Amino acid sequence: MQKGVKIVDGDLIGDDTFYAPERYGEGWAQDDLQWIDGAPVSALTFNDNVLFLKIQPGEKAEEKALVAIEPLINAPQTTYYEFENRIVTTAAGVARKIGIHRDPGSYKVKLWGSIPLGDAGLSEAIAVEDHAEFTAQVFRSLLEKRGITVTGKTTVRHGDPAQFFDQPPTPAIPVIASPGAPPQVLAEHVSLPLIEDVRVTNKTSQNLHAELDLRLIGQLKGTGGSFEGGAAALKLFLLHAGLKANEFFVLDGSGLSRRDLITPAAMVQLLIHASRQPWGAAFMQTLPVAGVDGSLAERFLNTPAGGLVHGKTGTLSHVNALSGYGQTRSGKRFTFSIFCNNHDLPSAKVVAAIDEIMVLLVTEGDSAGQNPPK
Repeated sequence: MQKGVKIVDGDLIGDDTFYAPERYGEGWAQDDLQWIDGAPVSALTFNDNVLFLKIQPGEKAEEKALVAIEPLINAPQTTYYEFENRIVTTAAGVARKIGIHRDPGSYKVKLWGSIPLGDAGLSEAIAVEDHAEFTAQVFRSLLEKRGITVTGKTTVRHGDPAQFFDQPPTPAIPVIASPGAPPQVLAEHVSLPLIEDVRVTNKTSQNLHAELDLRLIGQLKGTGGSFEGGAAALKLFLLHAGLKANEFFVLDGSGLSRRDLITPAAMVQLLIHASRQPWGAAFMQTLPVAGVDGSLAERFLNTPAGGLVHGKTGTLSHVNALSGYGQTRSGKRFTFSIFCNNHDLPSAKVVAAIDEIMVLLVTEGDSAGQNPPK
């Protein structure tokens, strides 16, 4: 409206051809795809490609629970998904038990179970099926909310996978222009510096951002905005950092794939290499701090390791890991990597064992000699 636009005479296109149309990584589990951890990858990303589903008890027992999508900031309520709500409100004090399921490719979300009266409710982040379509729909609703009419349809444009094997695609720049007039950019958004996105990715374990960053590396290095392009650049970096080719195997950018492999020794080597780079200190600050923030906010509380460990967690079913940098009480720094794979113990018990090791390194590391442990 500020640029004088009142009518868009044509279609509104959600274009995500800047990256290859690889929505999911190899080795991702099907049941991850409906949640935020497995949100689809797209060059056109909005709201981290998720919707927040809010579930609350009804007013009386035996009534259906209240199910709604939490409103997006400055956007009208979306009707992107159809909900089949079979959650029943029960008497107060009954344990809450709720199931949620959406088949890949489906726009129908099934909910079942029970929620007691007086329950505070819960919010679940569910992945969007088609990211470009969803973003285009939200954008259209925002335009209409501001009095701008779009006469055409809302459509999407996904890339051709074949073009990413030959050369990087030429990104399409969305423009709105009158027939015969030169293209004019009406609005643009400049993102924060990359280090700030790395901070979000590491502090909160944001899988989607890690996947997007890998594809961005591929674009910037000229190998293409695809997993293959980003992985090729990543492999060269890891080899330059001193890792051996048989010490790692990568099939995505986030580590969600169970087919990703790396040895603890290789992880330590990578962290040592990073610490020696001009950006090393800034990178360390992006990692969660023990007992302070991110995925370590609730760990190491009231222990000697609090505030002295900067580490990235790794969590899958039957897998728990922690890698990063630590400091002994006397100030000696060390690098560490702890992997617990294929265990059948409760995750909390394994995490507690990892934390005990870290506390021991912080308190007893000074006795390891003049060189910091690693």
